[in-house]
Amino acid sequence: MSVLFLAVSVVGALFTLNAYFPIRRTIPLGIPSFMAAWITNEGAPLQLFWQVVATVVFVLLGALDQPVGWVGLVVTLTSWAGLVGLIAQSLRTRAAMTSALAAVFGPDYEGHIDADLAGSEPHRLVWKQLLFPLSFSTRTIEVTRDISYREQSGRRGRLDVYRPRGADPKNARPTLLFVHGGGWIIGSKRDQGRPLLERLAGDGWVCIACNYRLAPRSVFPAQAFDVKEALRWAKEVGPTYGVDPDFVVIAGGSAGGHLAALTALTANDAEFQPGWESVDTSVVACVSFYGVYDFTNGAHQYYPETLPWLLRKFVMRVPLDDEHRDAYEQASPYFRIKPEAPPFLVIAGTRDTLVPVAEPRRFVAALREVSEAPVVYAELQGAQHAFDAFHSIRAALAITGAQQFADLLRTAHRRGRTLTAHPFDAPAGPISPPGPPGSPSAGTAASSGGTAANDPTTTARTAPS
Repeated sequence: MSVLFLAVSVVGALFTLNAYFPIRRTIPLGIPSFMAAWITNEGAPLQLFWQVVATVVFVLLGALDQPVGWVGLVVTLTSWAGLVGLIAQSLRTRAAMTSALAAVFGPDYEGHIDADLAGSEPHRLVWKQLLFPLSFSTRTIEVTRDISYREQSGRRGRLDVYRPRGADPKNARPTLLFVHGGGWIIGSKRDQGRPLLERLAGDGWVCIACNYRLAPRSVFPAQAFDVKEALRWAKEVGPTYGVDPDFVVIAGGSAGGHLAALTALTANDAEFQPGWESVDTSVVACVSFYGVYDFTNGAHQYYPETLPWLLRKFVMRVPLDDEHRDAYEQASPYFRIKPEAPPFLVIAGTRDTLVPVAEPRRFVAALREVSEAPVVYAELQGAQHAFDAFHSIRAALAITGAQQFADLLRTAHRRGRTLTAHPFDAPAGPISPPGPPGSPSAGTAASSGGTAANDPTTTARTAPS
């Protein structure tokens, strides 16, 4: 029993250690490391609970009768301390989101949100959701699934609509179009973004989650075309479901963050809407969670064995060379930045295994250099990729911040105004210039709470096309 206790303790401790120091170098090792770190990071309260229960059981069964059992206890206690540290980092998400919004809109930004909107934003954690992170409730909302928005895309050309239960479709409601991630090769509208979609739908929004064609069967830009078509559906057909075509926010995570940002930055661009160039595809704002912004790996933030390999092998299906460089740049939001860009909220994690934090830092710096609209950047300490896929402390607090960002937009829209940034009330430290993969600047926040990341220095870049 003592040996078994030690073995179980070591396994638990390795999961905790991996959450702090995930493997980044290669896809074969990086993906399993990410999966383990992701579950441990966001499920730390449950991990701690079950480790405590297991330890009590082992002790009652005599695990401490031999010296090796006491070694196991020391290992377990160390793992518990690490899990407590992960929980503490998650709780700092509230401060990171508040600081990010205050840095752009002023410290009193909450007072500028209409009272009826601010009242819908939950400022407390729902602990029941943390105990059952995969339990999603639709008691207050209704979901209409598998609506075809593009017949040529087959089953991938379908979307789901979330809206308040019993809502009158004649009443236009603020709308969110959510684009799932999955490296452009996997993923579904049903298994990503659920906490965000159900939170907003429960608070009166109409939320749309769309699928799109996947690589390698459909090479890029098929994915971008489909998202544009989903946006077109939202504006033209969506009003029959209560969509307000004049207030559509686009959001996404990872590859979905890339597609959301690209869509937001290519409004009314004939290149992505052939045959229906006159259709308005502008959005009110973009919210990008841990997105990819530069396919060219311009700051060398990715190891060659990671994103560059994935793009060459499956997504673009051509190498990044002189002949195809334009295609890579045209697919990159980083090279699509323009003064007319809509407001952006970019959320990233300092411990992201799949998208190094240097990627969003560089994009935000370039966006702020050119865009005339507000750009909010929230850097979450210790956050791993896909932290919002299921209910967790970090997901709940980050979504509240995203909802406040959206409600600032709604308040301005109601009053017929354009949302503008508030001058910084205090200087914030600059973002560290992105360094090579594995370097401190490529994976370490400029500050512990992310507040220093709100006034980034600009980095050298090619002028966007």
